[in-house]
Amino acid sequence: MMLIGMVMPRTTNPGEARGIKSVGRTFDIVECIHERGGAGVTEIADEVGLTKGTVHCHLNTLRERRYLVKDGDTYRVGLQFLGLGGKRATDQKLYRFGKPEAEELVRETGETVQIGVEEHGKGIYIYQSRSEKAVRTDSYIGTERHLHATSFGKAILAHLPERRVTEIIDRHGLPPITDRTTTNREVLFEELETIRDRGVAFDDGEQIAGIRCVAAPVLGPDDEVLGAFSLTGPTTRMSGDRFRQEIPELLKRVTRVVEINVANS
Repeated sequence: MMLIGMVMPRTTNPGEARGIKSVGRTFDIVECIHERGGAGVTEIADEVGLTKGTVHCHLNTLRERRYLVKDGDTYRVGLQFLGLGGKRATDQKLYRFGKPEAEELVRETGETVQIGVEEHGKGIYIYQSRSEKAVRTDSYIGTERHLHATSFGKAILAHLPERRVTEIIDRHGLPPITDRTTTNREVLFEELETIRDRGVAFDDGEQIAGIRCVAAPVLGPDDEVLGAFSLTGPTTRMSGDRFRQEIPELLKRVTRVVEINVANS
């Protein structure tokens, strides 16, 4: 029986190996600070279910290692994480060969272009470029998305083994990000089959209302999916033939170039 006021663990994944509790607590604290854009000791302690003294110990260690900074009584995530994640992203062939193609696509379309990959069942942007007139959203390099609610995520899912897709859905579910998000497993699998056939995926306000995206996968030499390119714009500009034909053809052309460069590297 759950007691009123009991603090439950932030995240647990059935079937995963047991980890070191202190390490898990450290990352709970970091994630709490990141999600809130900064937080104080009391706020963090209440969120993660630890005493303020224990939280202080974790915070002091993280500050000493430059993973957190302190602004008055508020702790924020430090740029040390940027160095680690940035190196991980730029080491990928998809980033190396995809970046110049993404920038050229931005110049050609005037919209926002992103390169995304799958990691731990979520989609993560490893590169983003936008023109001055491009619509501004809350995404940035490192943003994590549910795969089923984005065009780049669906383009990736469509080229993963069915067992892997099932594992991802079982772990993360199909939450409704907007009222247009696909939340039915059977409907999603039907859409993934269509995506494989036509070579592109669409997001019609499924992640952000009023925003449309088109994405095409990047496949490796053995047809494994490396990631995907997506192009984002407002419904006012992403409509008709431009949304359904012109942009998809541009993306397929670009991803084909990247695939050739990756295969020959």
